Amino acid sequence: MNTSLKLISVLISFWITTLSAQAQTIIPSGSVSSFQESHNVYEVLVIRDDFMPPNIYLQDGDAISFKNYSTSSTRYVRANNGSWQTYAIPPNGRVVVQFNSGAERRFYSANQYGNRINGNTGDIHNGKIIWGTAPND
Repeated sequence: MNTSLKLISVLISFWITTLSAQAQTIIPSGSVSSFQESHNVYEVLVIRDDFMPPNIYLQDGDAISFKNYSTSSTRYVRANNGSWQTYAIPPNGRVVVQFNSGAERRFYSANQYGNRINGNTGDIHNGKIIWGTAPND
């Protein structure tokens, strides 16, 4: 195999590995209804720089519907380590994101540049995915 073909083979292998390693998938708005028929989707409200509920229990393959509670501001939700970010969530809009267990668990409310809204830096303003079943009360 010549050098060009080896390089192409390595690049294709890297590309496939990168795609399969993604830990989350944004569900297109036109597919949400059919997606919800076969998957668990949990709603989380994005309230300025906070989340309700702040902690969400997921199983591998479950999804979060991030609903922007603002009537005037666009929001984004971003992983603490920057590995994933939602599309722009318009006022009163929502974005559904499916998660696999390899996803960064902690997230925050961000502006279009990925910066935290109002400079929130404390844990109280981070959302968190907890893998497993929610405890019974």
